[in-house]
Amino acid sequence: MVLTQKSPLVVPSNPVPRKIKIEEDLKELAYAISYLPGKGQCMIARRDIRAGEVIVTEKPLINMPDSVYSYEDMRDIETWLDRHMNRFSSDERIAFFDLADCRTPALTDGKEEKSALGIFFTNDMNFDGDAAVFPIISRANHSCVPNADFVTRGERRVQEIIATSNIAAGEEITLSYLQAASEGSEGKKERQGYTRLWYGFQCKCRACSLEGQELILDEAVRTRVREIQGLLADSSTAQNQVALVPLPYLDAFLDDLRIIGSKLSYRLDMTRFVFDRAVTAGDAGLLAKTAAAGYMLDDIVNGCEAGSRNEFEFGIRSTLVFDTNDSEAEGYLYMPGGGLAHNETTL
Repeated sequence: MVLTQKSPLVVPSNPVPRKIKIEEDLKELAYAISYLPGKGQCMIARRDIRAGEVIVTEKPLINMPDSVYSYEDMRDIETWLDRHMNRFSSDERIAFFDLADCRTPALTDGKEEKSALGIFFTNDMNFDGDAAVFPIISRANHSCVPNADFVTRGERRVQEIIATSNIAAGEEITLSYLQAASEGSEGKKERQGYTRLWYGFQCKCRACSLEGQELILDEAVRTRVREIQGLLADSSTAQNQVALVPLPYLDAFLDDLRIIGSKLSYRLDMTRFVFDRAVTAGDAGLLAKTAAAGYMLDDIVNGCEAGSRNEFEFGIRSTLVFDTNDSEAEGYLYMPGGGLAHNETTL
């Protein structure tokens, strides 16, 4: 449940500012909420933002457990939501009802305006497996090639927006509302159809505005990504065909995910998978590349949690060795003082 069909995120208006902690030399708030014609309220960079920088840190206004979110009877979900909202302060109630609702008008042919349930399902997003609403983060518009991503900090119970590329002052800060392993990797026609169906808008981001040869090249990249994803998603091929995919194809797959702006958490998962394959195959070059990329991704996604340990540190500090007594030897990682471990148990 990550920005799923049940929970499309639509950009609301009029934020309720909250304080965030950033580096001493960057005390100025990184973002502002501004109106852009044709887009409504947007999150705009107030200053230059470096890749990897935390832009927003926010606690959830509503955090609905997945056990409640999964109720089949929508009335039970509405009852839970009403009880939770009864504990709102006046400011919290104003902040919530100021958010957009693309569900209620759509379901009633415009006969009704906003409803609490409609606002919730318009703006909720994945929060460590649950469904949560964040009034500030909800201001970030969608892009199929976003310049930021959201990361859950479970121990601190906050959601953060992190820049995935350098963002210039005055540039719009965007997230992808689409799941990386499915519709987020589709072609232009499919992506635009999805945003129209579930989010009520025709995407006109940089990727959806490509034409001619640029569009052909972008579609080709996404086709390659979907072909590999298809193998990974098919459980019947997981142990057979996936193992036969040449490593150069998997190497290119990781590069393609970066090119299309895939979500950080998904790129981390896929980097972990290719790293394991590189160790088993004894490909030192790909092992080094994926260890370095994985270390960076894991540091961004998990590095702020107390007591967290970067899972790729062992790979960076280790030496690739083989069992020479095996005619089809698999690779292992060895670190002096750390012992010998098979690649699948290392991470």
